[in-house]
Amino acid sequence: MSHSLYGIVTKTGAMSKTVTVSVPRYFEHAKLLKRIHKETKMLVHDENETSMLGDVVVIRHGKPFSKRKSYFIQSLDNRPDYPGLPEKSVYVGLANKNAANLIAAQKAKAKRREEEEAAKLSKVEELIKKAQW
Repeated sequence: MSHSLYGIVTKTGAMSKTVTVSVPRYFEHAKLLKRIHKETKMLVHDENETSMLGDVVVIRHGKPFSKRKSYFIQSLDNRPDYPGLPEKSVYVGLANKNAANLIAAQKAKAKRREEEEAAKLSKVEELIKKAQW
């Protein structure tokens, strides 16, 4: 049976359709009896490439996509329901020092895609005009 986990997107854009998600876990130390916080970084499949840096996501285990990637994004959750999960804005600063640069790169990538699609559309329109003459 597959299980769901909450995590925060810490890295995007390095690989296509893949994001890195940090999943926190808490446990009590056996001898010290203190609450310990650890994080596991996982590669997660993002089919539509909709997640952005700092998004809180629900990931689900599925069939392996590659050697290290066997989770996929089930849903985007911007407000954490999981108790103890830190706020998104605080976590982004801790997760990656270059968060602003990565977000700017994502916006530039989206703009480039739009420009490429517009160029393709104009080429098709030119071909149609030539065919009509």
